[in-house]
Amino acid sequence: MYGVNIDNIKSNFSKYTEVRIEKNSQYKISIVNGIVMINYKNINSGVNARVYDSGVWGFAANWDVSEESIQNVIRKAESNALFLKLKTPRKVEKFDPKPYCNDNFKRQSSLKVSQNVVNKKQCTDFGKNICAYIKSKYRDIGNVIIDMLYENTEKEIICSDNTYWYGILPRTTMNISLITEKDGKPIEISKKFGGLGNIQDNFNEFDKLYKDIDVLCKYLIDKKNGVYAKSGEKQCVLSSYVSGLMAHEAIGHMLEADTIMNGPFKFDSIGKKIANSKLTLVDFAHTAFGKNCPIPIYVDDEGTKCEDVIAIENGILKEFMCNKEMANVLGIKPKGNARLESFSNDPVISMRNTCIMPSDDKVGDMIASIEDGYYLIIPTSAQVDINSQFITGIKCGYEIKNGKIGSAILNTSISGDVKTFLNSISMIGDDFKWLNGGICTKKIQMRVGMGSPSIKCTVNIGGV
Repeated sequence: MYGVNIDNIKSNFSKYTEVRIEKNSQYKISIVNGIVMINYKNINSGVNARVYDSGVWGFAANWDVSEESIQNVIRKAESNALFLKLKTPRKVEKFDPKPYCNDNFKRQSSLKVSQNVVNKKQCTDFGKNICAYIKSKYRDIGNVIIDMLYENTEKEIICSDNTYWYGILPRTTMNISLITEKDGKPIEISKKFGGLGNIQDNFNEFDKLYKDIDVLCKYLIDKKNGVYAKSGEKQCVLSSYVSGLMAHEAIGHMLEADTIMNGPFKFDSIGKKIANSKLTLVDFAHTAFGKNCPIPIYVDDEGTKCEDVIAIENGILKEFMCNKEMANVLGIKPKGNARLESFSNDPVISMRNTCIMPSDDKVGDMIASIEDGYYLIIPTSAQVDINSQFITGIKCGYEIKNGKIGSAILNTSISGDVKTFLNSISMIGDDFKWLNGGICTKKIQMRVGMGSPSIKCTVNIGGV
């Protein structure tokens, strides 16, 4: 990427060392009612090094990617490890980092997506055409906001266990926000489109895109005449978009190994039933259902070759997501869940592409089975705490009355306890979808994949 000599870098290693060279490019356009309001490009690059010494990690980073700078960063990381070892000695099990990519592993990403330079005029014309389509067809919609974001990460990873990796990861998303008003109050709805690759990878089927936009506009028109949800514990059908977010946020975070000490599922929970037997949850590395995942990760930021993690299988807890150190403590094999997306941060245990696997239930049957509940379609954001209490915002949904769809509802939220939620899932659909543009904010913002079919469950819903 920057033409550095790998052998020269490795000659500076004296202890277990990881070096990551990263270049992040970002291009954003914001269009409001056909007028370009934001048009910027940003490139952020640098190098970091992490050194392990007697139970502690030394870390250092610099924006300069010259060979001299890289050598200085390695020496600084070694110095920081020595300082921490002297000041905060830890009694730890011996950490023996193994070459989880095999000896002398050297590979370049096999990702097959467009890597052409983003054409600014193509992006602005595309966004303006979307605005014009919505404004001409739906006169009652007051404001149309199109936010297009292209992100690309290039990364080199060099480890003292003879691992070398170069990869590129582009993503293009378009967030459409629609705003109308009723009685002087704004009514808003929004949804992200797009995913892995450049603009031409994501937005080349205009007929399908316009159909999806028509559905979004219908949701807004229905919401304009919406009612407040009635609060309390309710049976609900969660669309694939809501349950996909729940798969990551409510369930997945509780199965990352750094939550074991304080989270609801301890290491001795392995092999025990924690959910309905219909539920299987997988953190895919790079390929699922015969296609690229939204965020394909072939080698993680510790140089571990990535494999799928089957976290829950038929309701049974099978394994946790780990980095090398936690895997060493637990006596298991790491499968590539150490990640970062900025050279100024060290890796954290993180998901890649987490999803609930599809089953054979139909959404219509789920709705028909509920006397008094809700069909929740588009989420806002979600969070979960270490005590496994989650809350998820909902910006689009409908009442279910006597097994049929009723009135649209205004903004609300769902909440609950992860253990209770897992055991309340009684039906899992066959309509699997990946979310578009998933972001995780554990420590830093990180691109992730989230997916699920629709599910029937019981949650607490906020309202009047």
